[in-house]
Amino acid sequence: MVANIDRKRKNREEMPRFMIDAHKRAKSEILNNREYAIQSTDFVDLYGEKNVELDMLKVLQLEKKFAKNDKSSFEKNSKMTAEVFEAIVLMHSELSEWLGNAHTLKTSRYDDYINKTDLIAEWQHEGGTRHLALAVDVTFGKVAIEKKMTQIKEEIERDELGEVKYHRSDFDDSRGERKNVPRVVIGISKENVEQLAQLWMQNDNKSLGIHPVQRVILAEIQMQLETMKEYAERNGKERAVRAYERALNIVEGLHEQKENIPFGDLRDDPVFSEIQHTTERLFEE
Repeated sequence: MVANIDRKRKNREEMPRFMIDAHKRAKSEILNNREYAIQSTDFVDLYGEKNVELDMLKVLQLEKKFAKNDKSSFEKNSKMTAEVFEAIVLMHSELSEWLGNAHTLKTSRYDDYINKTDLIAEWQHEGGTRHLALAVDVTFGKVAIEKKMTQIKEEIERDELGEVKYHRSDFDDSRGERKNVPRVVIGISKENVEQLAQLWMQNDNKSLGIHPVQRVILAEIQMQLETMKEYAERNGKERAVRAYERALNIVEGLHEQKENIPFGDLRDDPVFSEIQHTTERLFEE
């Protein structure tokens, strides 16, 4: 009986008013803005109109399928919260250099649904650009994070890492497919996203510029890259090892740059902890 009551309460959980406003801003200013978000329709000249239309049709079919499912308000709110987090990361990875000199973009709806990538970060480096695919999670619990991690583990075992079909480079203006891209999961809890959102809606860029969330994101990325690289080495997956090494060369330097920013209360963030525990459990066995 108590479990049923808790479940009903969870299913009708309401978003705070400021989060609803933050989500509207995220959609209008960031996630639907070509400056931050890749649009499949901009690649018609590259892939051909028919191919792009077929990809968009796949997306529409998946969206209809998910829309038919009876999503609880908790699940809907979690998606909205994740999109607010994505928007803030996109803006402040550039404005506040949360990821150093990276250019970070929201992936196309196709790469979101089909290739399971929410954001892609790109750094300019000697010998070319370096890419990292980011999947975002803001819900505490084993299921969602473990599902994402298991997909990454399967990619390593095939020695074929992540793929992004629709990508453009802000460094050299190149466009097209990116293959063998390391993929990691980043996230913080809904409660901490709400704190970020309050600062964002107040346009408090000074506080966001030194916010410990950037330290947490880099810690999550570095820990996963190191653990996944070691897993690839133990299993003789040479292409994966090289991809992780390239990404680590970038991220290790960034982590050192952010060491003066304290973790604060975010050290105990439950999503941060779950990402750490799930990585260790899946990739160190």
